[in-house]
Amino acid sequence: LSLTTVQLGSAVAVFAVLAALPGTGASPWSVAADFGPREWAGLIFLSVFCTLFAFFVQMWSVRRTSPSRVSLLLGTEPLWAAAVGISLGGERLGALGVAGAVLVLAGTVWGRRSAERRDPSGWADA
Repeated sequence: LSLTTVQLGSAVAVFAVLAALPGTGASPWSVAADFGPREWAGLIFLSVFCTLFAFFVQMWSVRRTSPSRVSLLLGTEPLWAAAVGISLGGERLGALGVAGAVLVLAGTVWGRRSAERRDPSGWADA
């Protein structure tokens, strides 16, 4: 819970600063001043379920599996985000995106293999 709190606090701080930078559109405070009940409900939903709950579940899961599985899951997060963006958002993957995906997968495979070499008994994935 404490790590999740630090993650959420850090995310809020970083994104509040980034949103307040000149040239990024209207200030977050002027936008929030125009929020009605529906916008506040949406913001609370996204904050609690899509951020806080996701951070909490991720940290809970990380503590209950092996380091090699954690690296596989966390290391491939950008690929899962790209897959969702392509399938649901209609985004297109360019040459640099494909190269990045290949590098992420290659790094993940390399990490898993080196973990298996260090522990051939299979306990690395227990």
